[in-house]
Amino acid sequence: MSRVIIGNIFLQQPRWKVFIGVPLIYLPLVTTVSFAILGVLLVRMHLNICRRYKYKILLGLCTQMDFTPISIQQSDCLSYRIKMVQPESHPPVLVI
Repeated sequence: MSRVIIGNIFLQQPRWKVFIGVPLIYLPLVTTVSFAILGVLLVRMHLNICRRYKYKILLGLCTQMDFTPISIQQSDCLSYRIKMVQPESHPPVLVI
């Protein structure tokens, strides 16, 4: 019984098959690893930004409003809210 030797016919293959086959094997690996490294770097950068933001607030160097956009800050102002005005000429009626 003969054993199988892996890669035994590699040298017998024509050159054009080798030039096409080898990049088809390694190109997906290279692209996958590069995107994985890019994803790790982006996550680490995001976590560093969040950590700096959290430390600034904890140390009292700034407040939450320093990071809030101006349009949201203005909507918190009481002058922009709807107020309920009751006429003073009609006191509330209590029905029993």
